[in-house]
Amino acid sequence: MTISLTNITRPKGVAAALLAGALGAAALGEVVEPRAAEAMEGRVPKGRLPLSQSPAYQRGMSLDVAGRYREALPLYEEASRDPGEGRARYHRKLTRGLLTHLDHVKRFPQDGRAHFSLGVDAANKVTALVRETGMVQRTFYAIAEEALKKAIRLLPGINDPAICLAGLYADAGEPSKAKETLAQTGGRANNPGEIYNLACYYHSMGRYEEAIATLAKVMNPHYRGWIQESDDFYRLRGDPRLEALMRSHNGGAP
Repeated sequence: MTISLTNITRPKGVAAALLAGALGAAALGEVVEPRAAEAMEGRVPKGRLPLSQSPAYQRGMSLDVAGRYREALPLYEEASRDPGEGRARYHRKLTRGLLTHLDHVKRFPQDGRAHFSLGVDAANKVTALVRETGMVQRTFYAIAEEALKKAIRLLPGINDPAICLAGLYADAGEPSKAKETLAQTGGRANNPGEIYNLACYYHSMGRYEEAIATLAKVMNPHYRGWIQESDDFYRLRGDPRLEALMRSHNGGAP
């Protein structure tokens, strides 16, 4: 999902054995195995290979899974020095954003936009760790849920926070809560950002046809670049429908 609010101004790679060895078994209490779209399709998520082989990145990932994201940031910074480490730069961006927004909402607790931005960054961390470890990291989940609920309250009439909260529940394997939350919007997405995040919701729910059809309404070079950088629509990577849509906004190039 992405931060929009355009209408108001703006594992094996981290396998259980590795985590237990690096952090102690208590750290594993922070994560649970999701029942997300893959489980609904009969493919229960398992540990996945990491998207980076960098030792610094993998140590950072282990700390992230333990909820120790402040300690993980320097390791992502270290791994990001390698020009080929796009994955580390993505985690660095999310963690920097999360820390910035956490500080901001402490100072300005009525800033709905800051709560929304915090919620999106934390929700994207949840998705990233589900993708790489098959587990829901509860620290990021709790931050995202609280921030998006506050954004819903502080930004009445704006559907994006509810759409993104529904997406968080879907990624965490809670489809009933996801549907109930999306129902708050009346199924309406009122601007390109909301439409894009609605497409992300459909993807997280395993409703891939609807995800592609909704994404096609707003696809542009900006969203194409974000999809390449982020974990949005990761289950559709390599799907001819998504690849064709991506090419259509890149001059036909792959």
